[in-house]
Amino acid sequence: MSKPEPTFPWAAQCAAWEDSDAPGEYEELDTIGLTDFLDFDPKPTLVFDLLRHNAFEDNLEAVFTNKAFRSNIHFTSAIPRNSEPTSPILYPEEPPYTTFKSLIKDFIQKQVSESSPGQPFSHDGFLWSGFTIRERWGLDMCQRGTSSTTFSDKTVAALKDVQVSNSNSAASGAQKENLTMSDIATTPCPDITAESPIGYLSDHTKLIRNFDWSSTPLGPMDSWSPEFRQIVNLVMANPHPVALFWGEELTVLYNEKYSETVAFQKHPQLMGTGARGPFSEVWEEVGEIFNSCRRTGQGVAMTDQMLSILRRGFMEETFFSWALTPIWKSGNTPELLGLYNAPFETTGKVINNRRMRTLLRVSEKISLAQSVPEFWKLVLDALVENEYDFPFVLLYSVLDDVENDTTSSRGSISSDSSTSIKSVILEGSLGVPERTSISSN
Repeated sequence: MSKPEPTFPWAAQCAAWEDSDAPGEYEELDTIGLTDFLDFDPKPTLVFDLLRHNAFEDNLEAVFTNKAFRSNIHFTSAIPRNSEPTSPILYPEEPPYTTFKSLIKDFIQKQVSESSPGQPFSHDGFLWSGFTIRERWGLDMCQRGTSSTTFSDKTVAALKDVQVSNSNSAASGAQKENLTMSDIATTPCPDITAESPIGYLSDHTKLIRNFDWSSTPLGPMDSWSPEFRQIVNLVMANPHPVALFWGEELTVLYNEKYSETVAFQKHPQLMGTGARGPFSEVWEEVGEIFNSCRRTGQGVAMTDQMLSILRRGFMEETFFSWALTPIWKSGNTPELLGLYNAPFETTGKVINNRRMRTLLRVSEKISLAQSVPEFWKLVLDALVENEYDFPFVLLYSVLDDVENDTTSSRGSISSDSSTSIKSVILEGSLGVPERTSISSN
């Protein structure tokens, strides 16, 4: 008796698909390339052309690296893609991770000589393996960390605070090649406007990249000039609040610190709009300064300027020291492109200094008092100069305790009981309209 063939619940369905005469609904799957698939793989992966002679030279280059690999600037500096040379600005001397590069080269040579997958190797906590496709293309990918670390997120940059290196000690001042996943997550992105940026992208940077700039006078990001891209990267990399006001419409683009210290609830709606609308409550104070800077082409600096801004749901008294720097079109042309704005909020400093001056004035004034009535008058004289912290004042004096007989005519437990009460007298006021009845109780 022959052994029955195993059956599976979905076998009939698969057979039905194969026998179907319907048009190839899934033929599009055949058009998906290997590089498309690898770009979605969360494991850092490189592809080498094993027929290229320079694969065994010092200038080892990969013909393809996926997004997970490109997000790690340490890897990309060691094994650059042939169309993406290492930036001399980031690595002016010999790039780091040379040990990793050497291991990759040995691994590729074994793949070619043995025509089979090379022996997996470990480096700085990562386990690398690979295989060859069609005797030409060598795929090398990071399978997992040797410390039970796995790549479960979409990109390597998303993995945080996972120690990759097993070495925790080194000589003082020595160069370390230890790599942690937190290093990957905080590696700065050299160009956030690139089609496939490398390095860590913050939520604010992702907002900039995903924003529909085509609906603004700036146009889509892929149409931006190299000069404007460089300015945008400068703004995004600045650790202080910075904003760009571009063109006649003053289209605004700002960094994360600006959204946290200036925009507040105006963010993210402020992004990509003209400054006149979102900042209409302060445009009367700053509008002429902007217009003057654009008209004259000269930079402007303001110190501790008071601005009443609606940024937290209420009109708020704020102070800013800020500057506008004109940005001219290159080529010695008189065309002004935009304004570079660097605001620093000084609200806490200004208000604290103002209140401290008030306390000093009160102390100086009352020291001159010769009588009690004169004392109250001098207190009011000191407060009248600070109408912002004291918009109105009611100044009372408290009289000494007065014995008041509270014996009830209807009798009480103790006929000798009495209660001490205090009386207050209004000595003066500020900011109160005349003919206003003010209670002294």
